[in-house]
Amino acid sequence: MNGQLLEEINTTMFTSSKQGKELVTELTRKSGFSSENIISRLAISRSLQEDIDFKHEYASDPRGKQIRGKTLLGKKETALVLLAMLIVNSGESLENEEIKQKIRLHWERGLRLLKQDSKEKEMKTLFLQYAKEAALNSDLVQTGLGSPQAKLKESFVGQQVLKNELLSKQEEIIEDQEGFSEVLSLIGGEGTGKTHIINEFGNALGLEVIVLEKDDFKNTTTLLTNVKSKLQQKGVLFEESTKTLSLPKVILSIENMNTFTTKEVELVKQLKPMKTSTMLSGGSKLTFKNGVLFVSSTEAVDWAQMYYFEPYSRSEITQIIRRNVQGGTEEVRKFIALSGRLNPKLSIEKMKEAIAYAKNLETPKPLSEAVIFELMDDVWGTNKVGLSKADIELLKQIENGALPSVILEDEADMNFFIGQRFLTVQAGNVEVAYERIRRILEAEKLKDSDGDN
Repeated sequence: MNGQLLEEINTTMFTSSKQGKELVTELTRKSGFSSENIISRLAISRSLQEDIDFKHEYASDPRGKQIRGKTLLGKKETALVLLAMLIVNSGESLENEEIKQKIRLHWERGLRLLKQDSKEKEMKTLFLQYAKEAALNSDLVQTGLGSPQAKLKESFVGQQVLKNELLSKQEEIIEDQEGFSEVLSLIGGEGTGKTHIINEFGNALGLEVIVLEKDDFKNTTTLLTNVKSKLQQKGVLFEESTKTLSLPKVILSIENMNTFTTKEVELVKQLKPMKTSTMLSGGSKLTFKNGVLFVSSTEAVDWAQMYYFEPYSRSEITQIIRRNVQGGTEEVRKFIALSGRLNPKLSIEKMKEAIAYAKNLETPKPLSEAVIFELMDDVWGTNKVGLSKADIELLKQIENGALPSVILEDEADMNFFIGQRFLTVQAGNVEVAYERIRRILEAEKLKDSDGDN
């Protein structure tokens, strides 16, 4: 086995089957590991424990998990051990392409074996046992609460699939600190926490986040002037000659790119980290060899690696409120989460409004469920589960057969209904929980008949 083989495998992009991706996410979540890469390496090791070769073919799928070989096999020492085990296990001479195919198949089979093993033992105990015995993840033992992985894992609530993807990306960056050049994008509605997550990603990596907005992209001169100013404000050192601005290792965060014009978007693209200098209009050059361009938008950004937001649950929004606003009971926060339409930013604003409302009553009161119900009735115009009259009308249309994807034009409304469990998304299709809608509509009829909300 030579260094050329390892180098080739490190740069290969492995793609799992769709079921493989689902197993990676499920097993990572259940085990409590900080990264999907840990599960993937354990899966390969688990499959290699089997004496007999396997004939199962798990076809790769563009919807599957994508991961670079360097990230999949880990650091050099771990990768060499796994490759040696694989070659010995096969019992025959293999070409490089055959070895890469074996890696993917062992990954797939190992995930299924881990799933089967976990039926006999408690998941976390089983995986920790594997990790200790195989020593496949030294980071798991060496890093504590102050580690980058732990920082990112604890820094935001919900979005577990996104969190796993960012943890994997973080590990790639840490392993290639002097060579990473990433173009990433968070896709989600307004107020869903995109800016917060980008800032926490930078904080976990120890990289400064330089935020750029629409007004910074009026023209090249404005962009360069504002980038320099923001670097200086952050205390970041950078190199500048008469013709070239050299950016250090930072994260450039572009806010709300869905509001940008085509011309402004083209200027954003020129900020992509590259190994060579970028020539800007006016003769200026920009050098950004080692860093991250991170874009947030409500719309797809097809020239970046995209990460989509999932709808938040009521319990997740309740946790977010507790993290950001002091006051109120857990029950109060649960109702506020619904009044805030299961949107982080709006829910935090509603909580602050509720606290101010209780203090400013003619006879000030502690913030209680009774005060929240009063707000819902008299100020916010919703029932106790946060539904407005317009929401009720939409539910009636859905119950009568209207397609949710047609009548719910606002993505925020769609996410609210999904979070309320009136709708679910299965295999890309929106499914309707008719029984739950029926119970809500019956409760509304009773309310209208006796005046009780």
